[in-house]
Amino acid sequence: MSSLIDNLNDLKSSPKKSAKQVIATELYESFLTRKFLTINELAKKCFVSESTITGFCKRQGFSGYRELLFRLKLTREEYSSSKLNQTSNGLSSFANLEESVISVLQKTDVYYKDLLNIAETLKKATKVYIFSSFQLDKGASMMHDVLSSKLDNVTYNSIKIYSLDHLLKMKSTDAAIFFIAGQDTKSLDYLYLNAIKKTNNIVIFSSFSQSHKYKTFMNKIVIDLEPLPRIPTMRLMMINYFIALISLKVK
Repeated sequence: MSSLIDNLNDLKSSPKKSAKQVIATELYESFLTRKFLTINELAKKCFVSESTITGFCKRQGFSGYRELLFRLKLTREEYSSSKLNQTSNGLSSFANLEESVISVLQKTDVYYKDLLNIAETLKKATKVYIFSSFQLDKGASMMHDVLSSKLDNVTYNSIKIYSLDHLLKMKSTDAAIFFIAGQDTKSLDYLYLNAIKKTNNIVIFSSFSQSHKYKTFMNKIVIDLEPLPRIPTMRLMMINYFIALISLKVK
């Protein structure tokens, strides 16, 4: 089960009644019944303000209610879908793949605000450092090539031993981009925890399973979107799409 659902279940089970327990209970109920509320409807039902709902969402690692609701709906689709084949994730033909890709791209508008923020963050940065897990090296390399054609001082090296050197050079006016997926993320966890001590200009591209570890409220993009399978080729496709969108705003 996803970390969001686990967190909601833990919060609603708390013996101490509080606003966050009531909100978590209603969201968990929405997940089970598929009756998703607007932020206004949820606030009224929980007898709290919309700003309280937004604060709750941010503490769960989302930019706001819209992103949390988007993730809640996607997670529900994942659990309830009877069409997905477990060995091929339902992508048994080119037609199915095309349909799935189109469906996913239509859902990415939830990230448009974040992508605009990322573009502004990178344009204002004195220097941009890129860090990546092995699985997403090609995506990181693509980001480096695209940004280098538009910005000065973009640094990336696929040889991981140099990552610590880059971290040590980082300043508060710099930006750091992290590409995170796969099993080899312990070194990235260390780099991330130290990078946030040096700068607030952090950008995250993460797999769904890794996303809960990175509490950046803005500038976090989850690259796993249903019904696409969570495999490197699909992740690279989504990263390249997001890079293309960012490049349009970085001039």
